Amino acid sequence: MYSGGMTEVYRLRPDVIHIYLKRKGFCRVALSEGAQLVPAIMLGENLSFPHPFAGIQKWIYRRYGVSLKLPFGICMVMPLRQPQMFVVGAPLEVKRIPNPTRQQINDLHMKFVESIRQLYVEFGPQYSNIQLPLKLET
Repeated sequence: MYSGGMTEVYRLRPDVIHIYLKRKGFCRVALSEGAQLVPAIMLGENLSFPHPFAGIQKWIYRRYGVSLKLPFGICMVMPLRQPQMFVVGAPLEVKRIPNPTRQQINDLHMKFVESIRQLYVEFGPQYSNIQLPLKLET
């Protein structure tokens, strides 16, 4: 599940790792189903596809509800060659609660956000000698 959705895609920038985690529905579903949440972070994704048309893309998405990816990279179709590292953390155990309260959802969300932050702190320096700042929007 890509919890940041198109909002996160349109916020990709080469100078910051921006993760949009304002949505909490995935935590509600995990609690109601008793499903584990597995934190994961992709390092280098923000450098592969520049978004010079992000403003236009965002406007089209808001206006028409269509997410349009305008190609921009090598020969306009290939992503730029950048090393990437996909880091997967330990699963968060979630007890099944058929009707979770708002507080239970918020508590699980905070644990998930903190686990994403820990993955970045632990593996970010291994990815690159250039330490990009992490912006978690919660």
